[in-house]
Amino acid sequence: MLFHCVFNSEILVGIIGPFLFIALQSHGISASDVKKLEDAGFFTIESVAFAPKKNLLAIKGISEAKADKIMVSC
Repeated sequence: MLFHCVFNSEILVGIIGPFLFIALQSHGISASDVKKLEDAGFFTIESVAFAPKKNLLAIKGISEAKADKIMVSC
């Protein structure tokens, strides 16, 4: 879904809705960690952002430091 916003006489167009967490790669999360999240059933940034940290720690290969970095990136 697209939305339009007028800000200082300029029209800004953006996307509303769940964001695919592949975008996390632009925030320093490695492709292999994104794949691990996907394999664990996470497909959107929102699903990761609202997940308890213990759910991320249950994913093999996701350390506490990585879980913290992922959660901050969301």
